[in-house]
Amino acid sequence: MRSVKSPSELDGLIGERIREARKAKGLSQEILAKRLGLTFQQLQKYEKGTNRITAGRLEEISRALGCPLLWLYGKDEDVGILPTPNQILAERIGLLSPMQQKALKQMADAMLETISLSGASVITAGASKRGRPRSKVRADSVGQ
Repeated sequence: MRSVKSPSELDGLIGERIREARKAKGLSQEILAKRLGLTFQQLQKYEKGTNRITAGRLEEISRALGCPLLWLYGKDEDVGILPTPNQILAERIGLLSPMQQKALKQMADAMLETISLSGASVITAGASKRGRPRSKVRADSVGQ
């Protein structure tokens, strides 16, 4: 029988997920550990499943890696990949109130208007899942 404080299979799974997310972000153990205020040896123990991770620390890790907390538990296996920055942004915009979303849209529209007035070309890069066109500013045209 294992001790209550000893790591479980879930601790090992979470450690594997942390390692996978860290590598997907191109981070070394040293860099991630520094962001978390840990030594790389402590992070190494978390990734190996040797040491258990508190709930608060696990939330800090998910934020530092930009991945959903439940993904670290293996609850998002049908996705199989980390969310893209655009997916994270869309999710966070969805958490805003309708008034905040409207204000954000107005600000984005004003920024695009400013760019187009400055002579930068804005190209439609396809439609989003909701059928709204996405715009992309060509880097070579900004500031001309």
